[in-house]
Amino acid sequence: MHSFDYEKLKVFQIVVQAKDQGSPSLSSNTTVHVFILDQNDNAPAVIYPSSAGLGSLSLQRMPRSAKAGHLVTKVTAVDADSGHNAWISYKVAEATDASLFGVNQYTGEVRTKRAVAEQDDSSQRLLIEIRDDGEPVQSATVTVSILMEDGLHEPILDIRHKAAESGGKTGRLALYLILSLASVSVLSLVTFLILAVKCVRNSRGSASCCVRRSDCDDYKN
Repeated sequence: MHSFDYEKLKVFQIVVQAKDQGSPSLSSNTTVHVFILDQNDNAPAVIYPSSAGLGSLSLQRMPRSAKAGHLVTKVTAVDADSGHNAWISYKVAEATDASLFGVNQYTGEVRTKRAVAEQDDSSQRLLIEIRDDGEPVQSATVTVSILMEDGLHEPILDIRHKAAESGGKTGRLALYLILSLASVSVLSLVTFLILAVKCVRNSRGSASCCVRRSDCDDYKN
């Protein structure tokens, strides 16, 4: 007998044979499918910031001119378990100033809760706890050290976020333009077909009229 690891083996089969002691001996077989249930035996693992391991330190810089909602960084973690055992949530366990920074419970985004004030300390520290939803709960922590500097440009994460938003707007504009061109093309085609049908009808009407006139002239002659 030995224990099983769900992450390595999820299901296996056992063939069971039942055999009597008669003469001749008779037997039958059946297959038993064994499904391994997941246990919450893995703690969340931090994958971003990449230099941050269990309980380690991540250094981030941000401008003192940052307003409320400024994205400082994003903590990302994964859990090797399955189902609800792998559901991850984030929370600020400790902070130099709890009124200045917050972390999104589900995305791990660290943002400013208000604008940076002149009296705020330039060096801030956040201890972020990452917990899974298993029983018993497994957790990990990462310390984010934030240095606020004057004249510092927005971090790359914010630039990428804005670029993504700009790209989304450009994509929607292109879609609207394509739909407009398609509508104009369809309208032009319908108009052309209507005019073509009218021309055909007018041509047929004129021809029949000419025939009737010629018949009348012949009759008179």
